Amino acid sequence: MCALILIFYSCHEKKVSCEEFREKAKKDFKSNKLTYFEPIRLTDSLDIRKEFKQLLNKNNIKVVFDTISPQGCIPVDREPEICYQEMMNNNLYAKFGHHFFDSLRVEARNEHIKHLTSK
Repeated sequence: MCALILIFYSCHEKKVSCEEFREKAKKDFKSNKLTYFEPIRLTDSLDIRKEFKQLLNKNNIKVVFDTISPQGCIPVDREPEICYQEMMNNNLYAKFGHHFFDSLRVEARNEHIKHLTSK
């Protein structure tokens, strides 16, 4: 009987809401647990992503390459976990600015080109 209750409980875990994910992102941001969620750009090689990751790590920011394209303007049903990613990225943009991330992408590409031409 006890095992049956445990199985039933584990199958009916509470689903975390979008608002709860946003609050967790705010808390992590305030605790300096910074993670940037970067869409995978099909034009970027693995080496460019590695360079970008290293540049962010120098600023104590982890990066997760997770989606093929950024969120579109058409609303769709989505997983609440996206709310964490959006809130964290919005907080990072507010703190560092969009230009910061854009300039690191350019620097990563330039480093990659420099490595290719030095071979």
